[in-house]
Amino acid sequence: MQVRDHRTALLEPKISASSTGSVPELPQASSGLATADGVEIGAQNTNSENPSSQTLSLLKPKSAGVNLHTSSTYTSGESDFIYSSLNRRRETIKLKKDLPDPKLPGDMRGKFCAQNNYELFAADGPSPADVAQGNLGDCYFLATLASLAQNRPDKIKEMIRDNGDGTFSIRFYAKKSIFHKRKPVWIKIDDQLPQGVYSKRKLFAQTKDTDRDGQKELWVALVEKAFAVFNDQHHVVLGTRKKGYDGIGQGGFGHWAHRALTGEKATIRLNFFMPKRRLWKKLSRANEGHFVALASKGTSDSSFIADGIAGNHLYSVLATKTHKGKRYVKLRNPWGQCEPGNRKGDGVFWIEFSKCKKLFSQTHYSR
Repeated sequence: MQVRDHRTALLEPKISASSTGSVPELPQASSGLATADGVEIGAQNTNSENPSSQTLSLLKPKSAGVNLHTSSTYTSGESDFIYSSLNRRRETIKLKKDLPDPKLPGDMRGKFCAQNNYELFAADGPSPADVAQGNLGDCYFLATLASLAQNRPDKIKEMIRDNGDGTFSIRFYAKKSIFHKRKPVWIKIDDQLPQGVYSKRKLFAQTKDTDRDGQKELWVALVEKAFAVFNDQHHVVLGTRKKGYDGIGQGGFGHWAHRALTGEKATIRLNFFMPKRRLWKKLSRANEGHFVALASKGTSDSSFIADGIAGNHLYSVLATKTHKGKRYVKLRNPWGQCEPGNRKGDGVFWIEFSKCKKLFSQTHYSR
């Protein structure tokens, strides 16, 4: 199942699902929710270190109340010097002038505008908190990018070079055929990003001031823009002939994105065929710095398969842990918000591992 987004980031997702019952409160717990059939799922509020301090309810898929104002033909769901790993010498980049801006979806009005008062990274460098999906169905790409920012922020610093003239060079990996190895491909773009005709809000990946220094970090929006150009050249996203932002906004798989971002091998497995012991082992690789993500069940992320869990949506796996005899998985929504029990949170939450197979159909991970 290819992860497809039907997302409008210009509007905050609205959860229409309601509790059908209650359960006794756990220590330091937020309000508990019970499932329609009495099943209880544990998750963590992002402000608590105790994974068992939040509960999650399984509900029948229903509309999440997200209003899509775009046409039905377009539905959407998201430096430092460069050193070679072989000889540690600076890589030589031979690029001509920056490439044309990627094409906007045909039914979406917007304009490309130069950015003022920005910084490439926050003071502490790239962070998953920088990633916030916009009005584009690329959760598979942004969830992968957030995972990379969590586990290997230096990798992101290495792939982006500020040329000092309003342009940036961004490195991806591609191969000519299945018989060739992936090699670096540099994409040169300018700092102009798409925003609304009458608004300064970004249409796609949002820019955030996570370190609160008055300057918004641009790296996520720049990488997304460069990926749209890169995909036009190397066809990372299969199954569509669309170009530009539309080409990367039709849904996809996290292992496609990971290969393009790092040049490393990655794959996908169906959770239904994996024993729980093996699935836990795969998810726990996130603790060792590997890319891991979970794809939720359902057909559209405009519907919720549980309280705060969007359908057909890719979530970054940030960590796993065992607490009081129970196993938990820490997830992040690439929207940068919307989690069980708190639609205005930062999208980070804990969920009981025992419920993963009920909510998530696929595991995407690096090898």
